[in-house]
Amino acid sequence: MLPVSWHTLSPWPVTGSLAIRLGACLGQGASSAVYRLFPSQCTGPGDWVIKVLHAEHIDDSDLCRRFLQEARAAARVDHPAVVRIHGAGLWQGCPALIMECLGAPLAERAPDLSFAQKLCVAAQIAAGASALHAAQVVHRDLKPRNILFSTSPHLHPKLVDLGLAKILDDAGDDSSHLSPTADTAVLGTPEYRAPELWLSGKNVAPAADVYSLGVVLHELFGGQLPFLARREGDLMELHLYAPRPKTPWLVPELNACLDHMLAKSPAQRPTMPATASVLRRLAADCAYPK
Repeated sequence: MLPVSWHTLSPWPVTGSLAIRLGACLGQGASSAVYRLFPSQCTGPGDWVIKVLHAEHIDDSDLCRRFLQEARAAARVDHPAVVRIHGAGLWQGCPALIMECLGAPLAERAPDLSFAQKLCVAAQIAAGASALHAAQVVHRDLKPRNILFSTSPHLHPKLVDLGLAKILDDAGDDSSHLSPTADTAVLGTPEYRAPELWLSGKNVAPAADVYSLGVVLHELFGGQLPFLARREGDLMELHLYAPRPKTPWLVPELNACLDHMLAKSPAQRPTMPATASVLRRLAADCAYPK
């Protein structure tokens, strides 16, 4: 018996167990595996995959809730920079998600991107996060590994892995029951965690995503993380109190944007839509210099 209930999500018509056949395994993690679906299994453009929880974890309430939370959060958003999840159900008794097939993560693509391309990617990511926030969803784990590119030849980044997302206006949101995992003493990844989340996982707000994206963009444009430490306690101190390292080689407008995103106080950070607007303008100025 699974510790959580499973819904059918439109627009993909799943009823009961998923009667599908799997193709090649595209990758495996500690808790799940991703397989390509045969073309006849899904309708609509693009390739599709299925993410299946390993059978030995079906009694793990946290992992099952994260699968369900990922589906529920993604079902609220229809945006080109957010992964499309077309259904949730059971495959051979294991929780599974049907989603679009994506390619390399940001960390792999970044070294080959020009400054202008990085600005374009940053603006798209901020726009996707803005769409999540408009749908009352806070991602809570923005990091390069959770930004994947589409398989098209164009630069189309997508926010993925909404398993830790918080749905702000949903009384049925299950994320408050999630326990910290071995690599997340508090929900979220330490190197990208907002100061307020180091102190408490409660009262999560969109400003935490703005900070995390600021860390991602500092790393993207600056070449390394803004705060590094061997001990997690030292890393917490840096996020709580240390100023963002200077990046004088960046244009002043981008430096100011990153400084605001990485403000220690959530109230001093810009909204995600405001951030997206600044990044779009910088990307346009870079593409069409005056």
